[in-house]
Amino acid sequence: MAATAPAILSLSPASAVVGTGPFTLRVNGVNFVSASQVRVNGVGRATTFVNGGQLTAAMQSGDVSSVRTLQITVANPGGLISSAVPFDVLPNSPQITSINPSTVTVGSGAFVLRVIGQNFASSSVVNLNASPRPTTYIDARNLSAQIPATDITSPRTINVTVTNPNLHLSNSVPLTVTNTPPKPTITLLNPNTVNATGPGFTLEIVGTNFASNATVKVGGANRATTFVDSSHVTTQILSTDILTPGTLSITVTNPTPSSRTSDPATLTIVAKNAAIIQSIDPTQVVEKSGQFTLSVTGTGFMSGVKAQFNGSNRITTFLDSQHLTAIILTADVANAGQASITVTNPNGAPVSNALTLFIVSQNGPAIDNISPASVTVGSADTNVLINGSNFIFSDIAQVNGTDRATGFVSATQLVVTVQADDLAGPGQLQITVRRSDGSASSAPVVLNVVDATTPLISSLNPSTMIAGS
Repeated sequence: MAATAPAILSLSPASAVVGTGPFTLRVNGVNFVSASQVRVNGVGRATTFVNGGQLTAAMQSGDVSSVRTLQITVANPGGLISSAVPFDVLPNSPQITSINPSTVTVGSGAFVLRVIGQNFASSSVVNLNASPRPTTYIDARNLSAQIPATDITSPRTINVTVTNPNLHLSNSVPLTVTNTPPKPTITLLNPNTVNATGPGFTLEIVGTNFASNATVKVGGANRATTFVDSSHVTTQILSTDILTPGTLSITVTNPTPSSRTSDPATLTIVAKNAAIIQSIDPTQVVEKSGQFTLSVTGTGFMSGVKAQFNGSNRITTFLDSQHLTAIILTADVANAGQASITVTNPNGAPVSNALTLFIVSQNGPAIDNISPASVTVGSADTNVLINGSNFIFSDIAQVNGTDRATGFVSATQLVVTVQADDLAGPGQLQITVRRSDGSASSAPVVLNVVDATTPLISSLNPSTMIAGS
C-alpha cells in the first residue's frame, strides 16, 4: 500500500506573541508516523510522535523573536511533506475589538465574558477597571474571563482591558451594567411544523437573552414556561392550539421592571392528513448509478402514501407513520443535478415539504464526511478535513458557496480553511467541493457552528450491538 502524505489540521497554539519562547507546539492532523518531523520554515525541530493524529515540536526562542509568519510543515519518510500551515508571531500589542456580552443586567449573577480582538498571548489577562479576572486563553483572537456577581451589583460602565506579557496593555472597551435587560431573541422552534388535530406537545424555544423568569406567549397568551438556560426555554402547546391548519405566533417576554418581548417566531400547523418529511437517505447519489431505494423519515405518513421525485409519483412502500421507502428509477439519476423529494398522503391530502436529493457527477468530487463536524462560535480560522472520493489537485472547497483556501492531501482527502468570519455566529455552514473549471460539484455536508455551552454527540462506541448481548 502506497504511503500517504501527512496533512496538518490545526496548531496549538496557533500563534504566539513576540518574546514568549521557547514552548511546545502541538500539531494536529492525519497520516503522521513515528518518524514524522515538524519543520519550521523548512528546518526540522525536535519532534515527539504522540499518535497518527498528533505530534509535538520544541519551538525555540529564536522562532518567536520578531514579528513574522512561520510556515509549519510535517515531513514523513520518503519525501512526503504536508502543505504548509502559517504560524503567526504577533506583536506584543493586544487589541480588543468587541466583548460579548457588551451589556448585562444589574443583579443577573456571575457570567463568562468573551473578549474578541487580536495579538492575545497564552498568558494574557482580562481586567475590569484594571483589576484582573480569571482568564482562559482560547486563541490569539479570543479570551474568556470569569466575571463574579459582585462586579454587577449596580448600574455603571466598566472598562475592560487585556494585559499581555511584560505588562503590555490593550485599548479599553466598555461593559455596560444596566437596569434594562437586553431584548430576547428566538432563533429556532423545535418542532416548527405540526399536524392539525394532533395531541399537545412540548415546544422547545432556542434563542438568546432569556431571563430565568421569562414567559412564552402562544398566539399572544401567556403560557407556563420552563427555563432551561439563557438560550433555551420550553412550554406546552395544547391540542386546542392546533385544531386547524394555520400558524401560531410564538414570543418570549422577559419580566419587569423593563419588560421586553422578542420578535415573533412562527409555528406552522399543516393539515391533519399532511405528511412532514424530516430526512432522506441517501441524500446524494452518483449519476448513472442505476435504480435504488430511497428511505424517507418524517411524521404523519399514512397507508397509501406516495413519494414524488420532482413531482412525479414513484413506487412507495409504507412502513409506519414515520417511515417509507420509494423506488428511484435509473432514468431519474441519469444526469447530475438536484431533485425535489416530496410525499403525499391519500384522499386529497396536500403535498409535504420538500427535501433535496443531490445527483453528483460520475467523475466529480464527492464528500463522505468532515472532521471536525462542529466548531465553536467565535473560533479563529479553522482547518477542516474533508473525506470523500474523486478529489483532484485543483479542486476548490466552498463554504456556503464561497471559495475558501483548499489543500490537496490525496484523492480521498482535502483540507479547507473555514474563516473566522464564517464562525462569528451559531448556525450551519454548507461545505462543498467543486472542480476549478465548474464542470462538477459535490453535494453539501453540514458543518455545525455551536455555542461553547451546547452539548454535541460526535460518536458512540460501540455504535452497534447484537440483540440480547
